[in-house]
Order: sequence, then structure tokens, then C-alpha cells
Amino acid sequence: MESSLFQIESLLWLLVAVAYIEAFRRLDRFVSRRKRPATDEEHLAWMAHHYRVSEHDLFFYAAQSWAHSESRVEADFKDYLVNGRLPHYVRDFIRKEKELGPRQ
Repeated sequence: MESSLFQIESLLWLLVAVAYIEAFRRLDRFVSRRKRPATDEEHLAWMAHHYRVSEHDLFFYAAQSWAHSESRVEADFKDYLVNGRLPHYVRDFIRKEKELGPRQ
């Protein structure tokens, strides 16, 4: 009798462990879907993915309203790739995009 009780108890612990793992897996998936990009760099990458363009294209799109030359935008993009610094016009573009809110 005692050995069958031990087997049932072990089976219950196994089921509890599986349910625990599954619950956290689903919770993690739910949170990751709702998570907004935290930094401007993450938001730039999210925008590039969302609009199906490259980050390079977004630099040029952002520079249009500031009337920067193509060579300056290229230099700023190279600096972004090497040092991770976003120029002011790209940050402004990202800020305005955030203000518009999520779009489908």
C-alpha cells in the first residue's frame, strides 16, 4: 500500500512541476507580446521590423524633415553602427513616432 501511495505522490509532484513550468512559459509569452521597446535604439529596431524597412532607411526618412545632406546621414549611420549613438534628428523622429501611439 505504501509503495502505491509513493507513486501517486510522485506523479502529483511531477504534474505540479509541469503545470508550474507551463504557467510561467505562458506568462512569459504574454508579457513579451505586450512589452514595449525600452530604449530609443530598441524602438528604432522595432520600427524597422514593423515597417519592413532597414534602420538605414529610417535614418534617411528621419533626416528629411531636418534637411540634412546624404553624406551627413551616412556618417551618422556609420557612427550609430560603431558607437551606438543616435543623432538628434533620429531621436526626434522616434519621439514623434511614440507620440502617435501604436498603429497597425
